[in-house]
Amino acid sequence: MNRIFLIVITILTFSKNSFCQKDTVFYAKDKLKGLGNLIENKEDGFWTYWYLNGVKNSEGSYKLGIPVGYWQNWDTLGRIVCKLNWKDGLRHGALIEYDYVKNEMKIANFREDKLEGKAEWIHFDGYKILDGSFKSGLSSGDWTWYYPNGNVKSKGKFAAGKEDGVHTWFNEDGIVIQTVKYKKGVPIE
Repeated sequence: MNRIFLIVITILTFSKNSFCQKDTVFYAKDKLKGLGNLIENKEDGFWTYWYLNGVKNSEGSYKLGIPVGYWQNWDTLGRIVCKLNWKDGLRHGALIEYDYVKNEMKIANFREDKLEGKAEWIHFDGYKILDGSFKSGLSSGDWTWYYPNGNVKSKGKFAAGKEDGVHTWFNEDGIVIQTVKYKKGVPIE
């Protein structure tokens, strides 16, 4: 009985090690860079990467070397900078980015590696900076920028990533200070 058990364990171990192995990637000086599984010398399953200073850089999953599913990225100080979904190696689904220089969070969506649909930027203090939308990766439709007090700073329409139609700028009290009409990104008035 013990001999049969040992043979089964040996076969299972050999099979697993033949196709899937844990891999560790190092920077120079034996600093850990990445850890995850390899199948046919390609990243597969959950992987974690670190910066040279030892702070986590990113983590997410691969399917035979192609990013899939939910990924997170951090800056060298350990602050989250991006949450993103991948499908078959393309950015697909919700995106949240954090910009610690501008103190803002960007929320958008990807479809097949192009920005698509509603997008908004929100200041870390809670007020909305802008909202708009994308179509096939380009600014499209109505876009509005806001002052910290919530009043509209400017607004206008975009088509195929270019200003199209009337764009209006306001002072912080909501009074119009400038209006420009555009056609395909070129001012016409």
